[in-house]
Amino acid sequence: MPRPNLLKIDDVLLRAGSILGLFWLLASAIGIAIALDAGVGLARTTALMLIFASAPLGFWIAGFKLRRREQRAWALYQLVDDHVEIPVPDLLRDSDFTAATLSRAIRDLNNSGVAFLVWDRKADVVQDGRLRATQVQIEDCGSCGAKVSMSVRIGETASARCPYCRDLLAAERLME
Repeated sequence: MPRPNLLKIDDVLLRAGSILGLFWLLASAIGIAIALDAGVGLARTTALMLIFASAPLGFWIAGFKLRRREQRAWALYQLVDDHVEIPVPDLLRDSDFTAATLSRAIRDLNNSGVAFLVWDRKADVVQDGRLRATQVQIEDCGSCGAKVSMSVRIGETASARCPYCRDLLAAERLME
């Protein structure tokens, strides 16, 4: 299945840069031909060609920067899709993400509707927001026998306690 386009502006900028580049080539060829035919120095023509070359180059640079931003967001999406949660210090240390680019990638994915990622700054993890809390029904506590119903984050299932006797609930009971 093809991935949806997160930042549509990168495609627009790259196409516009290509079109402007073709016009630049055509105008440069005509300008050189006219300059050579009229016997005018090529210095002025070359200077004008370089000035006009900045437009397609600017579009291409901006388009490729945004394309890189989109690829970075897709890399984050793939990581979160493969793992339940990702510790932010590990992600920042082992990848080319900075805190700013990580925040931007999360925002790009969330704004496009492709994913709902959450950067839990307290726990310092990035996780899929849909998996952030699960409602689990436990028939009874193994220690006191009380019926238990509670919301537990996936990463905290090992530390879930019975609200009555405060004993740890077995992780396999949480996953039933």
